[in-house]
Amino acid sequence: MKKLENFEVERLAYVLNLVKEEIEKNNKMYSKILRDTEDEEVIYNMSRTYTTKIKNLEKSLLSPYFARIDFKADDEIEMKKLYIGKTNVFNENSDIEVVDWRAPISSIYYDGQMGRTKYICPEGVIKGELSLKRQYTIEDGKLIDYNDIDITTNDQLLQNCLNENSDTRLKNIVATIQSEQNQIIRANMFKPLIVQGVAGSGKTTVALHRIAYLVYTYEKNFKPEDFLIIAPNRFFLDYISNVLPDLGADYVRQQTFEEFAMEIIEAKLEVKNPNNNLSEIVNKGKEKTELLRASAKFKSSMNFKYYIDEWLNDFYNNILPKSDFKILDCKVMDYTEIQDILNESLKTNSLKSSIEILSNIMQKKVLNMSNELIQKITAVRKQKLEKIDNNLSVENQQEIRKRIFEESEYEITQLLKGGKKLVLDYIKKIKIERVQDIYMKIINDKERLKKYIDENLVTYIIEKLNANLRKKKIEYVDLTAILYLKYKLVGLSEKFLLKHIVIDEAQDFGEFQFFTINEVLNNNKSITILGDIAQGIYSYRGTNNWDRINEIVFDNGASIKRLDNSYRTTAEIMNEANKVLIKIKQKENINLAIPVSRHGEKVNYINAKSIDEKIKIMEERIISLKNKGYKNIAIIAKDMNSCNEIYEKIDKQKTEIKLLSENLEKYEGGITIIPSYLSKGLEFDSVIIYGYDSFKDNELDIKLLYVAMTRAMHSLDIIN
Repeated sequence: MKKLENFEVERLAYVLNLVKEEIEKNNKMYSKILRDTEDEEVIYNMSRTYTTKIKNLEKSLLSPYFARIDFKADDEIEMKKLYIGKTNVFNENSDIEVVDWRAPISSIYYDGQMGRTKYICPEGVIKGELSLKRQYTIEDGKLIDYNDIDITTNDQLLQNCLNENSDTRLKNIVATIQSEQNQIIRANMFKPLIVQGVAGSGKTTVALHRIAYLVYTYEKNFKPEDFLIIAPNRFFLDYISNVLPDLGADYVRQQTFEEFAMEIIEAKLEVKNPNNNLSEIVNKGKEKTELLRASAKFKSSMNFKYYIDEWLNDFYNNILPKSDFKILDCKVMDYTEIQDILNESLKTNSLKSSIEILSNIMQKKVLNMSNELIQKITAVRKQKLEKIDNNLSVENQQEIRKRIFEESEYEITQLLKGGKKLVLDYIKKIKIERVQDIYMKIINDKERLKKYIDENLVTYIIEKLNANLRKKKIEYVDLTAILYLKYKLVGLSEKFLLKHIVIDEAQDFGEFQFFTINEVLNNNKSITILGDIAQGIYSYRGTNNWDRINEIVFDNGASIKRLDNSYRTTAEIMNEANKVLIKIKQKENINLAIPVSRHGEKVNYINAKSIDEKIKIMEERIISLKNKGYKNIAIIAKDMNSCNEIYEKIDKQKTEIKLLSENLEKYEGGITIIPSYLSKGLEFDSVIIYGYDSFKDNELDIKLLYVAMTRAMHSLDIIN
C-alpha cells in the first residue's frame, strides 16, 4: 500500500472531530427543545429534524466523506478543495468542510472530467477548472487508501464496490454513481421522466438516490411525506428499507401499488395476491389462461378507461332530480341550467366537488333572488288564502289557513337565513353510491361492455368480479379502475396530494395505471418511471412501449432516458443472459445490456439425471459458495411448485435454506429458494437456476429465465 500523505490523515482527524462536536451540539439543542417547549407539534417536528441529523452525523463517524474535488470557478480567485460525503459537515465558523453529495457542486465529481467543466445551481451555470478528482476508502473512521481518477466509469472504487457482497453493495453505491445515473437523479422534478434501464443498470439505486436528492433539494418547500416510491412487493420494500434513511431521506413514503390504491379507496376489500394470476399462467400455459390474460389486458388498457368514462357520462346525466329547482311554486333554476353547471364543473373536478360547487352557485342565486322570492311566496300565499272555500266549516278553514301559513313561513324563514337549507333539500336528492357498488354496476352493464370486448370475455369478467365481491375480495387488475372512480367521484383528501412519485419495476404497470397515477398527482407531471421492457413478465397487463406511455399519459411531454450498462453481473453472466434474450429482441424492441468490464467465473451448465442428483449437486454447490464467502445465495426455479419440490427434498440443516413465497413480507437474505417471478428486482451473490428445460421458447418463459439469470452478481450455475 502506498504511503498516505500526512495532510490527508490530519484532514480526516480534523473532520471527525468536527462531526463529534456537531453531534454534541445537536444533542444539547435537542434536549433544550424537549425541556423548554410545550407545543406538541413543535416537539414532533423538531424531534424528527434533530434525530435525523444526529443519526446521519453518527454514521459520518465511520466515513465522513468518500471523494474530493479541487475546483476553481471562473469568477473566483482561489481554488477550493471540496470534500464530498453523505451529509454536510460545518466548522465552528459555519463554513462547510464536507459537502453533501446532493449539493449542486457535487455533480462535478460524478459528471466532470479533468480540465474545463461546469455545474448548474440556483444562481445559474458555474464554469471553471477541475484540477483534481480523488476517491477515498475510509473504514471505521480510518483512512485506508485514496486514488486520483479522471472519470468514474471504470475506476477502482467502482470495481471494488461491484465485487462486494450483495448485502453491503447497495448502501455503498453513493460513492460510485455513474454520470448517466447522476443526470437522471438530478433531472428536473417537474417534468415526467421515463427511464428504460437494462437488468443490473442501477434502476433501483437511481430511484432511491433520486428521492433522496429531491428531498434534500426541495426541503424548504416539501416534506419527505410528500414523496412516494412505489415498489413491486412488500419484501422488495423491506429489501430497500434501510437505504433511504442511510441516504438521509427518512420518512419518505414507501408502498406497493396495492397499498397506495387501497389507502385512497378506503374500501373493506381484500386484494388478491397479484402473483396468483402469473403463477396460474406459468403453470397452466397460454391456452388454458387465455381469458385470464385477456381480462387483465383489457382492464389495464385505455379502452377500459374510455368505457368507464362513457358509463360515467350517462351516470352524470341522470344523477340530478328530473325537476326544476323551485321554492314552493316559484322557479329559481330550471333543470337544464343545473345540469349544464354540473357538467361544466365535472370537466375539472370530482363529482363530490362539483356538487359542492353547484350547491354554492344555487345558494348564491337564491340569495340574490331572496327579496323577489319572498314577495312571490307572499303573493302565492295570498292567492291560496283567497281560494279557501267559504262553505267549509270554520274549523276546516282555520286548519287550511294554518297549513298554508306553515308552508310559506318555513320557506320565508330559510330565505331570510340565506337559503342554504332550501338548496340542501334539493341537493339531498342526489344519491352517490359507494365506489365499489358503482364499479360493480359498470362491469355488470353487459350490453354496453359488449361494444368494447367479445361476449365470452364479458361473461368471464362479470362472473369473476361478482364472485370476488361476494367474498369481499378484488383482483389486482381491478384496483386501477376503482382508484380512478374514487378520484372521479369523490376526489382525494389533502394527505394524498403527493408532490412526486417514483415507480420502480414500472414495466409491470399498464397504460390505464400510469394514466390514473398521473391523474391522482393532479397532472403536476412530477413523476419518475423506471423499468425494463426485457423484464416485463407481466406483459399481459404491463407495457412494452415507453413511447406510447409518453404519448397517451404525458402528451409526449416526458423525457425518456436509457441506462444500457449493466453493473450487477459479471460480463460472463450478462453475455449468457443476452443469448437467451436475443430470441425475442426484435419482436419486443429490446436493447441488450452492455456489461461493464468485470470478469468472473464462466456460467456453469450442469446436467443431472434425477431430482435427487440435482438436489445433491445444489447442496454441494451451496457449501462451496459459502466457503468462498458468499452470504446471499438463491436457488431460482421457474414456478412455486418446483420451489416446494426442492424445499421438501433439500437438507435444510446442511444448507440453512429458506423458502420465499408469494405471501412473504420480509426479505432477510441468506440462502433462499425463490420462484423466478418473485426474484425480479432482487440481487444475490450467487444464483443456482433449477430446471433449465422447464423454461420454454415463449416470450414469458424467456423473460422469466432472463430475470433469473441476471439476479446473480458473481456466479451462476444452471442445472438441467
